[in-house]
Parts: sequence; C-alpha cells; structure tokens
Amino acid sequence: MKMYKHFFLVHRLWLALLIFNFFACSGGSSDNSLPSCGEGALFNVSPIATSAIKAFVPVGRLNPSAHTLPTRHMYYYLNTDSPDVPAELVNVLAPSNMQLTRLTLGTNLSDDSVDPDYSISFNVCGEVEGYFGHVANLPDTLLAAAGDLSSGDCTTYETGGVSYRS
Repeated sequence: MKMYKHFFLVHRLWLALLIFNFFACSGGSSDNSLPSCGEGALFNVSPIATSAIKAFVPVGRLNPSAHTLPTRHMYYYLNTDSPDVPAELVNVLAPSNMQLTRLTLGTNLSDDSVDPDYSISFNVCGEVEGYFGHVANLPDTLLAAAGDLSSGDCTTYETGGVSYRS
C-alpha cells in the first residue's frame, strides 16, 4: 500500500489512538515487510493541534458500562463549550511517515441517525502499529482505495446498552 500523509476530519468529543488492534468490516491489509523501527523518535508531530485538546485520558481507563475492563487505548478529549455539544471538526495529521494498512467502518445499529465511525490502522515500522478511532470523515481517495468497507468479516457487539457492527 502507498505511504500516505493525509489530514482526516474528526467531529467526536474524543479520538482514540489504539495500539495493536485488528479489525473486521474493513479494507486493506497488513504488510510485515516494513523495516525495523531502529533508534530515535517514531512520531514527529501531534496527530491533532494541541490547542484543540481539552484533556488526555491514559491507557487503562475504566468507564462502566461500556468499559468494565481497562482500555488498551488512550483518548484525546477535544475542546467544546458543553459536553452535550459535539466539538468542532478538527484535522487529524499523520504523526509520522506511515503506511496505512486498513480502514474500518463502524456502524451504530441502535441508532441509524449516528454518523459513520471510521478507524484508520497504520504501521510506522515493523514493530509499531496503531490506529485512530472515531474518525468522522475520510478523503474520497482513501475510501476509493479501500473498496467496499461494508463487506468482509464483520463483528456485531453490544456495549453500554448500544449495539455496534465493525
């Protein structure tokens, strides 16, 4: 897959950076031929402007009923005037040269008025992979390269009293 350094738009109150996770309902594939990470910093820029960040939530968060076990990911909470009002759209920057390996479309099965929920999987080097979750919009070029995101081996699950497919 080509190397991409794109901006993505997000309108959720949080953006999850998840490490070592795999997806269903997705397009793309993993590539184990990347070079080793080597020495030095792997990321050279924040994925979103630090001025847009209200707070960070570290790995291990508990938030019943959706997260009754510690999470394997962190959150960025975006600035907003009220918890009931979604944050403004913000650009998401690739924090490094990286290879996009998979795009995933998540669907809220309990409320079809909820916008699409994309995840973007990537590899920075042979030993480091991650993903951005809860991304609201993707460039048409990325969607075209991924193909049909609704096909494949989808998983349906319930958390916090809401049903999802991803």
